[in-house]
Amino acid sequence: MVVLQVAIEPDRAASIRAGLDPATTTLEVDLDAITQEERDLLADHDGRPVPVTTPTIECLFEALRTAAGEELEVLTEILAAHRAVLRERRVKSWQQPVAASDDETFTVVQPDWPEYGRGAIRTRDWTPVVAKHRDKIHEITHGDEAAGWTRELEAINKEVRERALNQWYEADRAEDRAREEGKARLHEWAIENGSERVKLLIEENMATWYGLAEDEYFADHTPAGFTPLTDDDDVRSLPVPDVPDILALREARRVAATDDALSEPHLVWIGSTSDTGETAGGPAVRLAITAPNSGRLLVWRYVADQPEPQS
Repeated sequence: MVVLQVAIEPDRAASIRAGLDPATTTLEVDLDAITQEERDLLADHDGRPVPVTTPTIECLFEALRTAAGEELEVLTEILAAHRAVLRERRVKSWQQPVAASDDETFTVVQPDWPEYGRGAIRTRDWTPVVAKHRDKIHEITHGDEAAGWTRELEAINKEVRERALNQWYEADRAEDRAREEGKARLHEWAIENGSERVKLLIEENMATWYGLAEDEYFADHTPAGFTPLTDDDDVRSLPVPDVPDILALREARRVAATDDALSEPHLVWIGSTSDTGETAGGPAVRLAITAPNSGRLLVWRYVADQPEPQS
């Protein structure tokens, strides 16, 4: 005879009404005295205390049958959900960086297998049933059909990543070429128009020529009365320009049209914070200067200082 001690949690009120001890925590079950179906119920149980109405063998197996039925219902739902994903080829996707610390991304796709945790949107938590029947789920998610599908998606992901990576490399090379071409144009300008100092730096192959040549280019192309915009300048939009403002804008457009390095004539309000904390300023016109190497500098002047537009 094989006797098994089964942990239980009887209902206190029901046990007392039945004249049984509600403090009973185990039941002795003679495996030779029960059916094979009942032995299977005990074998499939996870060993945790079984909630029962009263501490009796009858209530024990009634509770086990109920729990087994509920588990089968959940398992059927889980397997059906996984089969549906495979049948309908449902995928999930996300954006993955092309390279480390890069903003460029490519799309990755993977099978959209159901999630198991409590956070998933469903009426019951699948986690315990999934843990117990993982092999049955594995047969679906890793069977021949699913494996073939996964290989197809992996091939797609590889192709998409390689294409994105090649595009990223080409864009990077294009940026390098543009940078070198811009540097060459600035070099040419400095040789023809730069100061003696910048020319000597170039002759001595000193890298500092680059920054100095850019500064000289900006200074050479800054219109009279304009000054570089700094971080200390308080720049705002000018929503309702007055007559002098519009005339100043037209004059700035005329000036910009005479120099290919100048662009983007724009009306703004510019102020600066004084030592007293007060901000003084007024309407201004702003221009952008673009150097041969694509470097940019914003310059401005107050409208009050603008000359009258030429006829």
